[in-house]
Amino acid sequence: MVYAALAKLKKNSVSTTLSAGINDVVTTIPVTQLSVFHDKDGTLITKGIVIGYDDAVESYAEEITITGASGTSGTGNLTSATRGVKADGSIGVGLAWGSGTKIAVMFSTGIYEQICDNIAAHESGKAPLASPTFTGTVTMGAGVPAITISDYFTLYPMGASVPSTNTANPPVDRYETTSNKINQVYGVFTDGGTETLQWSHVFPNDWNGDDATLGKIIAQFGWTALSGSGTVKWVLKGKIFPNDAALDTALAAIGNATDTLITAEDQHLSPATTAAVVSPIAAGGKKVVFEVSRDSANDTLNATALLLEVPIQFIRTLA
Repeated sequence: MVYAALAKLKKNSVSTTLSAGINDVVTTIPVTQLSVFHDKDGTLITKGIVIGYDDAVESYAEEITITGASGTSGTGNLTSATRGVKADGSIGVGLAWGSGTKIAVMFSTGIYEQICDNIAAHESGKAPLASPTFTGTVTMGAGVPAITISDYFTLYPMGASVPSTNTANPPVDRYETTSNKINQVYGVFTDGGTETLQWSHVFPNDWNGDDATLGKIIAQFGWTALSGSGTVKWVLKGKIFPNDAALDTALAAIGNATDTLITAEDQHLSPATTAAVVSPIAAGGKKVVFEVSRDSANDTLNATALLLEVPIQFIRTLA
């Protein structure tokens, strides 16, 4: 089952004739009118060519294929012919044909079988539909599975809080581009500085935060710089705060990503962090406090990095 493109056939199988006699094995076929074997776009029709289809002995009709022609119209030769294509015993084998024998492009056995092969190849090549991921059960309709999907949200500097230890140097500022006046609010992270931004985010009730696999999240860091060259290493920390959790709790590492400055004042989106769970203070809870910092001791950008946003992907379980 091999797919092969088929040329457009000539309407009503217009025929021509052999311009000279041939034996049963010759591969150059002389014909009176070559245009019969070219479609309306001028493409050579290489399959479904039948010689002697009007012979009194029906079993004599011979199908051939070709690979070339000496021209596109007028008297000439069909070249590199394969004789007796799709012969069945003595039916359709290569024969000697005299000058004036009719020859035409027809809906032949070979064309029919190629169409069947094309359909089969198309069907076998289709990728199966991926099975959805199911987990757990829902409370209504016992035994009905739930579906897990990815969801997203983005942390923006405008919605962040500035830890009190940085009040002398608040790391949130605004930048406006020179020509088109595009405004960006960003977090300022100096080379060698200790700036941090924090966000409180409440996840939806169907977040899988307690699950060691489905509770994993990944993050990226949207950023830029106004000058300099080299890499920036962003670090994400966080903690799940359930009911009755102590607010004065240290945040735990979630992941990090290092990205290279391509062009100053261009949007940059870092590689994704490795999927990891957010450490909980205790079981349950949907509120997470996130914190972003720059590990400038382990990056090479010799300038200030500007954090624009932090897209985060997580998993939900839909009932």
